[in-house]
Amino acid sequence: MTATRTITTTAAACAGLALLLGACAPITPFARPTPTPTASSPTPGPTPTPAPSPTRSTPMPECNGRITTVDETAQFAPGKNPNEPTFVISKVGIENGAMYAAIVGGWPDGYPGWIKDRLYVGEPKHVPTIGTFTLLDITTAQAVYGHGSATFCFEPDPDFEVSSTI
Repeated sequence: MTATRTITTTAAACAGLALLLGACAPITPFARPTPTPTASSPTPGPTPTPAPSPTRSTPMPECNGRITTVDETAQFAPGKNPNEPTFVISKVGIENGAMYAAIVGGWPDGYPGWIKDRLYVGEPKHVPTIGTFTLLDITTAQAVYGHGSATFCFEPDPDFEVSSTI
């Protein structure tokens, strides 16, 4: 008897809450009248379309390596050793219609392979003894304190041992 009473009380409380929130209110369709031109008003025209988002000026480059996406400020370690070489992608954005991402990293001592540069979509950047990075696409941050991401093709040099996880 107590379980039945608890269920009934809970159901009544939920129904009351739904009524309070307006969940059970009937929905009446609202018809928008079609504007009719008059002598003093202009003829309605088509709704302007939003400006297209920036597009690539060059076709998507072919990738003969591994395609990977890295979040902005995250580390990318393409080698068998997860500690070296490592790269950080930052400052993902669009400038004058061109998508870019900053990249910095390489071997810890900087020699023989190190990069600190900006990648632009379709423009390959080679890091000696490691490989070539070609930016394919970006996603900008969706919030003020959010992070974007960069998708790129990594083509390792012939002697570079690539991790099996990328």
